[in-house]
Amino acid sequence: MRVLEAGILPDSEIYFYEPSQFAMRVLFGLQHIGIFHCDQRYIVTHPYWESILMIFMDEGRLETEYNGQRFVAEAGDIVLIDCRHQHRYRALSDLRFHYFHFSGHPSAAYCSLIYDMFGGALLKGLCSENMQSIFNQIMMIVRSKISLENEHRISVYIHMILCSIIEDQSKVTHGSA
Repeated sequence: MRVLEAGILPDSEIYFYEPSQFAMRVLFGLQHIGIFHCDQRYIVTHPYWESILMIFMDEGRLETEYNGQRFVAEAGDIVLIDCRHQHRYRALSDLRFHYFHFSGHPSAAYCSLIYDMFGGALLKGLCSENMQSIFNQIMMIVRSKISLENEHRISVYIHMILCSIIEDQSKVTHGSA
């Protein structure tokens, strides 16, 4: 693995994926995906990037500054960042998380919908086994370096994760079990 930022430990994984023009117009296009193990040196500051970042916290604490909010994400939380806006995050302890950056025509609208539902970028305690399973399916495709025809399947998987987030929040809001 090539180290992108200080504090990313050697057992981390990152894979880059270039979505086709079709995916950018119609689908959710995966840009990169990874599983990171970091120490307290890990800090990221980005002024602008044309993507949405979804971080699934496995262990440790990640402090995030985004859109006028400052919060700490912990195991089981999801952080959703529209990277077109300046953001900063850093490890408060050793941590593990898995994540992906995605883009495409519907991405910003879904991100806005989720922000409206949750009141911000921290989705507390929302990382489920179902989402982990879907993430693992995406990782399996990317690790195998299967052809671009799978960008349609990857788009479906990203959509499934977004759908799960919205359904889980709707259950809480409407009192369903």
